[in-house]
Amino acid sequence: MKRSTPLSVCVVTDTFPKLSETFILSQIEGLRQAGVAVMVMADHVADPTEETRHLDVRQRWGPLSLIEPHVRRLPPALSDRGVTALDRVFARRLLRFDAVIAHFGMNGVRVARTGHRTPGFPPLITLFHGFDVGMAAHDGTLGQYRPLFSHPGLLLSVNRPFRNTLIDAGAPPERTRVHHLGIRPETIRFRRRDWSCPFRFLSVGRLTEKKGTEIALRALAKIHDDPCGPDWRFDIIGDGELREDLQALSQKLGLADRVQFHGAQPHHAVRTAMAEADGFLLPSRTAATGDKEGIPIVLMEAMAAGLLVVSTRHSGIPELVRDGENGILADEGDVDDLVRALRQVFANRTTLNLLTDAARRTVETQFSADRQSRELVEWIEELVQNGISRETV
Repeated sequence: MKRSTPLSVCVVTDTFPKLSETFILSQIEGLRQAGVAVMVMADHVADPTEETRHLDVRQRWGPLSLIEPHVRRLPPALSDRGVTALDRVFARRLLRFDAVIAHFGMNGVRVARTGHRTPGFPPLITLFHGFDVGMAAHDGTLGQYRPLFSHPGLLLSVNRPFRNTLIDAGAPPERTRVHHLGIRPETIRFRRRDWSCPFRFLSVGRLTEKKGTEIALRALAKIHDDPCGPDWRFDIIGDGELREDLQALSQKLGLADRVQFHGAQPHHAVRTAMAEADGFLLPSRTAATGDKEGIPIVLMEAMAAGLLVVSTRHSGIPELVRDGENGILADEGDVDDLVRALRQVFANRTTLNLLTDAARRTVETQFSADRQSRELVEWIEELVQNGISRETV
């Protein structure tokens, strides 16, 4: 039976808006375009951007958020009780929605812990993105998600390896699904390159271990040492705890004249850099903490823009980038194999447009925000129609 009113959804996250989490905004806009009424509730509400100014964004605890710093400073046992009590107040604010979407496992747990005690609570859909699976598996703390495994709703992971990890930890397979995030490729201009020198590589992301920037620099240094080697440049957009170390490494490797660090940049500046670059270099790896990529949104954007993507067989990346079909992959953490991949780029320039054309098609057909939004809306409607809703829980 067709609903007389639109679906209403509350999106719960830590901080909104957040520059490094544009995938949340993309999902929200996709839901809105599908006719879903969306409200965002976050622990911390940052200054709005041009892209978020029109959204309904509120603090999780409302006016009570003012006492959060004091609650957090209490001894651990008291702090946990205080947070749980305030979350119960927050839970009652969610009763008017058809579903709650929590980004990251820990937010899902907080909602589930209080929601299961609240009569008429809506189904909960929790999205797992990366560190919330990889680091928890590394630390042996996946058990923290058990409240989610028994709570009505769905557990969505952004790639297949994460789904398998959650199921191994006890998540019900029938309610644990892969849900790829997506972008709006129609907003990104595709440009065919002529692949002339200098070949401009670009990398965008926080300068952390899992991004593999050190591996990229060491591989490019070996290319740089090749007799009659190709002419290239490497632009790095992003900031993070490894920036100074990476800049020092670039100097040490003799790459200062070819590598430029631009720091964090707004999204429009990233789009401009993509329009000017030829290739996108992201040799992601598992960090010592267990932190892993999901499927980086920035790779989808690069593929949509016509850049040749060079990345690694890491986590969910091969679900997007297929070696020799729409990009080039190297083994994770292997400098020499990345050198091989880069030499393959320079040696086969006449065929690179075949890869970049296929990359654009991949994003348009499999990783578009519209497609992913339709899938998510169908799943929400499925929960409501099956009686897992605020009227029957």
